[in-house]
Amino acid sequence: MNSAFKLLIIDSHPVQYRVPIYRQLASLLASEGQRLHVIYGSDSSVRGAMDSGFGQTVIWDEPMLEGYDNEFLPGAEQASPGSLRSISGSGIEARIRDLKPDAIFLNGINYELYVRALITARLQRIPIWLRSETQDYAFARSRLKSVIREGVYRLAYSQISHFFPIGELNARHYRDHGVRDSQMTFCRYCVVDRFQAPPDQLNARRVAKRDALGIPLKSTVVMFSGKLIEKKNPAVLIEAWQRLPKTSQSEFTLLFVGSGEQQEELMAHAKACGATTVFAGFVNQSEIADYYLASDAVILPSRQMGETWGLVANEALMAGKPVILSKNAGSSVDFEHFPGVQVVDPTPEIVAQAFLKLDQMPSGEVMRSTMHDYTIEAAASAIQKHCRRI
Repeated sequence: MNSAFKLLIIDSHPVQYRVPIYRQLASLLASEGQRLHVIYGSDSSVRGAMDSGFGQTVIWDEPMLEGYDNEFLPGAEQASPGSLRSISGSGIEARIRDLKPDAIFLNGINYELYVRALITARLQRIPIWLRSETQDYAFARSRLKSVIREGVYRLAYSQISHFFPIGELNARHYRDHGVRDSQMTFCRYCVVDRFQAPPDQLNARRVAKRDALGIPLKSTVVMFSGKLIEKKNPAVLIEAWQRLPKTSQSEFTLLFVGSGEQQEELMAHAKACGATTVFAGFVNQSEIADYYLASDAVILPSRQMGETWGLVANEALMAGKPVILSKNAGSSVDFEHFPGVQVVDPTPEIVAQAFLKLDQMPSGEVMRSTMHDYTIEAAASAIQKHCRRI
């Protein structure tokens, strides 16, 4: 292999769960005399932009541009993720010609930026690799839309040489659209492990956060973390609580971490029915771990409205917490056999039953030990190993 191998990653914008992979991968490649460079089409996540789901301007509070070579395309300060043309990628053709990479790694084909990069790479005969979260069960579609969609993906994938599935449904999607197993290397969806500390330290943080939130240590805390929007289905927590036996209701505290258009409605509903709730509001990356530690279980009750994965489940399992996971979340197929995971139809009646089973669920290290394939290190290593094959 050429010691000067250069991998060019093209991404829409700095994403808090992808940047750590780039940082780790840059270090791995540098140790072998190889180079990684990342080009972004938008700087929205570092300059701050309105997130319609959270209903507020979001700036992630961890370093997004340190530890790896990167640049923004001209016009990045005006671009924000959204529709196909919201990140145009103007200038990507020239940068690919200048950098002369040995392979180009795309994070999707859902922006004009990616389409332009794919066409340019094909014209210059540069191998194209893809890691995306696309799967076929996140939405209910008409037959016509499904047929058109299948044709588009088959055409696009025929131009790509290698794929890095994030999970089982993603791999199934690739296979169903003409991709061979020999073209795939699993690079599973992952988050930073924020729970690598001695148990006594983690417990001290748990106690301190509960005290700050006014939650008694004896209460069973079920945490929802995410946008308070219809897709995420946060209302089902309160509806499930209402269906618990009266003698059990007082045992539970519902912790909502996040913000969104349904927040006031949820607060009013909780007050009206007497549920014990805590609304923490939007919590940034550097502080989120202590909320997981303060909880006894985490729930992701999403509707079938585009939950292609659900990284909340990864974070919960990293924290050693039982998870109630909607069957509509893409990660449910990967995690359904993990200890401490209940995959459910997210109706109030079934979620209430899951609440009552929480005291039977394992927690702690037995759950953390199942996550070795879902780490930043594993993901970066998977990409590095394929670099070696070129």
